[in-house]
Amino acid sequence: MSDPAQIQSAPESTTGKSKPQASTYWKRRKELARAKKAASRQVQSQPDPSTNPSSPPPRIDGPLQAFFDQFLPTFMFDPRREAYREFNRMLRWRKEAFPELRLALSENAKEDRKAWLATFRRALIEHFHWRYGTDVESLPAWQGLCETVGVVPVPGELKAAREAVCNAHVNLVDLTTKYTAFTDDEGHNDNTQRIQVFPSEVALSKYTKRTGFIFPRYGVEDGTILWTLLRRIEDPPPVGTRRNEHNQIIGESVPGAAAEPSEKKGSPKKKRGARSKKGSRRTDSSDVPVNSPENGGQP
Repeated sequence: MSDPAQIQSAPESTTGKSKPQASTYWKRRKELARAKKAASRQVQSQPDPSTNPSSPPPRIDGPLQAFFDQFLPTFMFDPRREAYREFNRMLRWRKEAFPELRLALSENAKEDRKAWLATFRRALIEHFHWRYGTDVESLPAWQGLCETVGVVPVPGELKAAREAVCNAHVNLVDLTTKYTAFTDDEGHNDNTQRIQVFPSEVALSKYTKRTGFIFPRYGVEDGTILWTLLRRIEDPPPVGTRRNEHNQIIGESVPGAAAEPSEKKGSPKKKRGARSKKGSRRTDSSDVPVNSPENGGQP
């Protein structure tokens, strides 16, 4: 689905002549906005592998590579970069590469992005299945996931391997698209990507919301490994919560778990019963509240 930008205006003064000093919350919002713009400029300033054919990026094969291969030879997917950022780079490339479509794309930008985003997210689902498998009873599949998220030592039993992965808090987009190492034609290490493991689902939720690395919930087949790993991004369980081998919450059994920092003073509180704004992000992410009986997940 599309994620339209939401423009939020500063609060108007109610005192007439003088405006009140901005609260800590709004100052923080401005700082985050400036930091985000700076990070975006830095990403855009990185060399585009599509314009440097002498050093083509490595290939990963699989459905994700196949999705971007349809834009060859003028657009080359670089798996060393964030998959979502490569997707956005592809959209910008289409506007520049096809001037005759620029007017149509500008008039239907939201619909165009929504259509391509649906196809891209489907490729993410298929790429996870291609990379890790779908059989929840496969010990090698869960052991492979253990190695990817850094579980040491890798358990030799299915139950222990599943429980270890279910309690490793990682973003599913990162888990699907990041590779621990790339090698060139001579076998030398070309680039290393680290999959960040967070201390809690609360920290994972903050990362997912901040980066926008959303994994599609809809279209994930029930009973697969991917379905088992879906989490609750919009409403994460408290710090210290653990899960069993079926990804079901079994309680706060981690002793001495530190609580996440509370909201800063001055942050506006949501009114009871208030509805979310039109255009806000839906919870179709990798870690959505699907683990409830009414939504078909685990309680």
